[in-house]
Order: sequence, then C-alpha cells, then structure tokens
Amino acid sequence: MDSKIVLITGASSGFGFETANYLSDLGYKVYGTSRTKPKNSISFTHKTLDITSEHSVDTCIESIISKEGKIDVLINNAGFILSGSVEETEIAEAKSVMETNFFGAVRMVNAVLPIMREQKSGRIINISSSAGVLAIPNLGFYSASKFALEGYSETLRLEASRFNIQVSLVEPAIFKTNIGRSKLMVKNKIKEYDSMRRSVKMALKRGYDNGGDPKRIAKLMANILKEKQPKLRYRIGPNSLLVSLLKKFMPDEINSWAMKKYFNF
Repeated sequence: MDSKIVLITGASSGFGFETANYLSDLGYKVYGTSRTKPKNSISFTHKTLDITSEHSVDTCIESIISKEGKIDVLINNAGFILSGSVEETEIAEAKSVMETNFFGAVRMVNAVLPIMREQKSGRIINISSSAGVLAIPNLGFYSASKFALEGYSETLRLEASRFNIQVSLVEPAIFKTNIGRSKLMVKNKIKEYDSMRRSVKMALKRGYDNGGDPKRIAKLMANILKEKQPKLRYRIGPNSLLVSLLKKFMPDEINSWAMKKYFNF
C-alpha cells in the first residue's frame, strides 16, 4: 500500500485533514495540499497549493511526479461556503465560489488525467454534498457549485472508465467541520431576506452542533479505495439517505415544503 500515491486538496482542516492523516497512517504515500499549512500535527506530506491557479496546480503536480513518478488517487475536497440569497450575491462572488468549488476540481482533474491515462489506472473521488442533491436556501451558489460537480463527475466517470480510471462522488450531510462554521457572507445584504437568513443560520447551527464526526469521511475514503469496483455515489451523515430519497421519489412541491419546514421560513 505504501506504493500508492494519494493527492488530496483542502487538507488543512476538516475532511481533507482527517483523510490525509488516516490514509497516511494506513500506509499510503499522501500529499495533502492547501493554501495554508495545517495547524495540527500531520503524518502526511504537505504541499502548498492554490487550486484556482493553473501555475500553482502545474507546479504541485510536477513536483510530485518528479519524485514519485505517478499519482494513483486524486481526492478533490477543497471548497468554501458563501452565505447569502441569490439576489444578494454579486456575479464576482458567485464566480469565486464556482472557481474554487467546481473549476478547482476540474483544474486538478485536467492535471492528473493524462498521468492516470498513461498509467492505465487511477482513482478520482470528488467531494460533493447533500447540498448538491437538494438546494439549500441562502447557500444558492454553494449548491450550484456542487450540482455542477455532480453532473461533471457523472460524465467523467463514463469517459475515464475506458482507461481503467474510476470516478466516485461522496455526498456528506452536515458534519462538524470548519467549512460550515467559517462560511463567508455576501457583501451587500437586502433587509427583506433578514428573517430567512436568521432562520437558515439557526437551522444550520443546530445541524453543525449535532453533525457527524469528519473521521467517518476518512474511513469511508479508505473503504472506497479498497473496492475493486467503486460506486458512483456514496452518501454519509445525518439525513443523507433521506435527502437522496426525497430527491428521487418525492414531487418538487413536497421537497420545497420539506426544505421550508426544516429551515423554518
């Protein structure tokens, strides 16, 4: 297992940090990347990486290839949440979310896919969200970025399978990570959305307070890497299965009612 080279984005905290440490402890050779160094102790190799920069991505990949000669696994985890209604969100803010959460993953895949294609093997795991299954009010462009990642990953899985490259999505529900607690806010707020903003904030706080342990994600990642034929989607966390069932079997009107009920607005 120590010959397997794993590259993980967003490894400074949360899912990425826990996964990088866990896989490293299992014997994988892990390169965990982020713009800033992790504050806690690590058992993996950290590399500075900005996934919104072509130059940064290319430099990181080249340095790993020059040392290891291959990349076996890419886990796209880096992302952030922007809080605000869609009307309040400026185009530049929306582009920033998509640039990191969606195009950042695309940029990483574009960099490693030729390597994996030449190897005739590889694993790509994209971290989506339950918010990429059912849209979350006040987090519209976060949801949009994850919906985009879902469709992109489905196509990537179809196209890459001929090269023995396996693609999976992980759809976590709410977990106790920094991404939810440290989400950014839109600059220009509209007062008519204040009551909705408060209701959604309170509902999400309850969710984060009772959220899952991010170490569960790390263990799931390890299990996915052990599978010979991994699935397209893996759902994990409180209500993650319920969300998928609502989307699959319930009419849109019922889903809208359920979301308004949950977020109390």
